[in-house]
Amino acid sequence: MLVSLLAGCGPAPTPAPAPLPAPTPTVAPSATAAASPVPAPPPEPAPLSEAALRAHVEALAAPELRGRGSGTEDEAAAAALIIARLKQWSIAPAGDDYLQTFKLRPDSGRESANIIATLPGRGALANEVVVFGAHYDHLGVRHGEAYLGAEDNASGVAAVLEGARALATESSPRREVLLVFFGAEEIGLVGSRYYAEHPVRPISQTVAMVNVDMIGRPIGDREGLRLLRSLVKLDPDASLGVLGTADRPVMREAAEGACATEALQLWATEDFPAPIRRVLEAFSEGRGDSFSFEDVGVPALFFGAGESDDYHRPTDTPDKLHYPLLTRRARAITDVVRRLATSRERPRRPNP
Repeated sequence: MLVSLLAGCGPAPTPAPAPLPAPTPTVAPSATAAASPVPAPPPEPAPLSEAALRAHVEALAAPELRGRGSGTEDEAAAAALIIARLKQWSIAPAGDDYLQTFKLRPDSGRESANIIATLPGRGALANEVVVFGAHYDHLGVRHGEAYLGAEDNASGVAAVLEGARALATESSPRREVLLVFFGAEEIGLVGSRYYAEHPVRPISQTVAMVNVDMIGRPIGDREGLRLLRSLVKLDPDASLGVLGTADRPVMREAAEGACATEALQLWATEDFPAPIRRVLEAFSEGRGDSFSFEDVGVPALFFGAGESDDYHRPTDTPDKLHYPLLTRRARAITDVVRRLATSRERPRRPNP
């Protein structure tokens, strides 16, 4: 992707009960202490603010979650964090539950889950759907080291969470925005492929999908790409990569307009010279959850900044992210979703 290239047995013996501690003497509080007010908790950061996005990244890429490996208890703990946020903001599940569980493989006893919530549609477009998604798993623990996955893909999850919080406050008529956080992406797009085969809303009513994967670092943040960035005059600190806009004017216009509001350069594969474009398209094929939707006829966008020198390494940690840039990108991508959810036109569907 531009986005990629530039990118033991038997029960244990019962221990003897510990002695009870000596009772603590009761001390009456002083009059001053009794009169002191309880400090109020700090206010939650504003939607799509740098502080809010950073908090999500740091929570999901915390050492305690050990890299959120697909089908692990750590991935499930990450899912619980995401669901807690959705509940906090009164964003309801799209069905009876937030979780759509699936097996990692047909013959496997291990499971993962997609997390699915909804911002209901209103008005004439209410029965149509735009999917707004990001994968929340990463590589877990390998050879004793945790691959925390701050950029890949705590950054994308943070953007979708905060975008959902912002969109939930708006009242304009629109299509339903379906929020999907995919599990088990890192082992072959398993979660998104499962959703595409078992959609909670009809695929025929799904007019577009917007996927967010790795948007927290400068575009193509690799030393080996410095010359290429210079040749095409790409500003890594003010750019956003996208796949899926070619020959789709509705999607292209939405992406361009949204990026303009955040002073971001939009870079799509069709913006590169033909030889580079062909390499990018070949390298990108099938490498993001957006492709699971394209395969079933849903036009999809894939926003990302490409692979960095810390891609799929233990060094992909929260301190490496460019949070002001992540904030501008998250706002722009949320605006793309907003535009696609309110436009009277539908994006062109993939060729059969």
